[in-house]
Amino acid sequence: MEKNKIYNRNFKINIVKLALETNFSKVAKEFGIAATNIYRWKNEFQKYEEVK
Repeated sequence: MEKNKIYNRNFKINIVKLALETNFSKVAKEFGIAATNIYRWKNEFQKYEEVK
């Protein structure tokens, strides 16, 4: 069983910004992160206007 990875806030914001500039699926594959996580982070950060 694989242990859940913990990503810090700055990493998540940078990943979301990169995904918004390029492609969510491509970024997810490149960093080994599920695209659904990136979409979820985007929604969370947009709620608090940290990412536009």
